[in-house]
Amino acid sequence: MAYLRNNKLGQLKCPSAPKLRLLTAVCQLLVLSACGSGNSAVPVDRPVAQVSVAEARKQDLPRLVSAIGQIEPIDRVEVRTLVDGRVESVLVSDGDDVSADQALLKLDSRRALARVASLRSALDGDRATYRQAELQLRRFESLESSEYVPEDRIARQRSELEVAGARVERNKAELQLAELELEETTISSPVSGKVGKLLVERGEVVTIDQTSPLLIVNRMSPIYVAITLHADAISHMQRLATLDEVHVSIKPFGQEGRESARFAFLDNEVDSMSNTIVLRATIENVDHRFWPGQYVDARVELGADVGVIVVPEVAVKLGPDGDYVFVVDDELRVEHRPVSIARTADGLSIVSSGVRVGERVVVDGHVKLLHGHAVGIASTR
Repeated sequence: MAYLRNNKLGQLKCPSAPKLRLLTAVCQLLVLSACGSGNSAVPVDRPVAQVSVAEARKQDLPRLVSAIGQIEPIDRVEVRTLVDGRVESVLVSDGDDVSADQALLKLDSRRALARVASLRSALDGDRATYRQAELQLRRFESLESSEYVPEDRIARQRSELEVAGARVERNKAELQLAELELEETTISSPVSGKVGKLLVERGEVVTIDQTSPLLIVNRMSPIYVAITLHADAISHMQRLATLDEVHVSIKPFGQEGRESARFAFLDNEVDSMSNTIVLRATIENVDHRFWPGQYVDARVELGADVGVIVVPEVAVKLGPDGDYVFVVDDELRVEHRPVSIARTADGLSIVSSGVRVGERVVVDGHVKLLHGHAVGIASTR
């Protein structure tokens, strides 16, 4: 213990208790500071820490853009009537899967049938009149040289034949229209898809000018996913699209297993309010995993960084001076090493500097590690 000399009395005396406590605290701080430095050696009696490591390796890392996508039907058809009438029968139920041209509803067709029968009868009569006029004209023309039939009578007969022919053509057109209206009393689905809630019931009268549809059919396979991206990506996507290198994958939120989608097109305008543009991709959706209106976790791959050094994302830690990793040397001691990270994607970080290919970095067991700490390798990833 140190002693101080009292100049007046010429005696030695022990320092006071407060001063002694202050001196002890300063010494402890100096010791802790020396041991806690990132690049200082650890005490030799510190126990060996068990860690998991992974090797830094060189590989290609895709440029991934994560976004929220929304499922949209390629075809969404509001089924409406083309003729007025009363619903005679409903041939589908809510939520049914239907094929193209499958009958959905039938309207009362009695008026249309009567009109078709009437026009067919009128057409038969006009055709008979036409044949009669044609025979009469031939008779007159055969007698023209004997001067028994005046020329003006022959001319008038030719006119009557033309009128009869015009009536036949008019009635044929009216009959075709009536037959078409008869066909339209059976309302069919224009596309294959899934029926939504029926918006009409048996016995209701429907008209061609009503505002609401009878039902809606959504095509379920294939189907679109619409992904909103920043407009800065337009030129990059256009270049990659020509090379067929825009890759899209999606999955429902909360589920595993991504499905690939094929790039379809970019929208034809940028949203000026948000400076974004919509990319659409096509999914086969054979199992109807995705539904119109559903939000999904989407990833768009826009090329790749080729031949870069990567380490697992969990190996990179953030300290007061920036990113760092613990590198395990051949003597099984860790080195606290600063690194520069270019970007992180899919659980991997691209290291611009600080780590070489083949070096081992700690991915688990960082707690209480210090520079120079002896470690044991529990596992290698």
